[in-house]
Amino acid sequence: MTSSVEDAEDVVHDLFVGLPESIHKYHERGSLQGWLKRVVVRLALMRLRTTRRRREVALDDEVSTHSAPQTDNAVGWDVQRAIETLPDDLRAVLVLRQSERYTHREIAGLLGITPGASRVRLSRAVKLLRTALRGRT
Repeated sequence: MTSSVEDAEDVVHDLFVGLPESIHKYHERGSLQGWLKRVVVRLALMRLRTTRRRREVALDDEVSTHSAPQTDNAVGWDVQRAIETLPDDLRAVLVLRQSERYTHREIAGLLGITPGASRVRLSRAVKLLRTALRGRT
């Protein structure tokens, strides 16, 4: 969801730092795993909002974007790069739906939108991905 390893590591760090204070909010209504996933998604969304406000550029970004991927899976690399270029709101819905297998109702609850808006964002994300990937072939 964060499209950067550093931001993902920061989200995990924030989770473990804040866990002792927030564990009292878990009331055993669902699985602990589900509750932790919701907390991580919220932390990732907060991270996206703050980085959207202040765009940071790492000094090695220019070098890394021009170097060839070190994997044999060039198609997977292209898809990952295309996903990273999506707007934050579309990428969040795409990742939650396709990778994490959340329902549109669950995504709506996490993002504070309607299930219909989740479906629309997913559709837009898929269209943008198709366009981006067609341009790479």
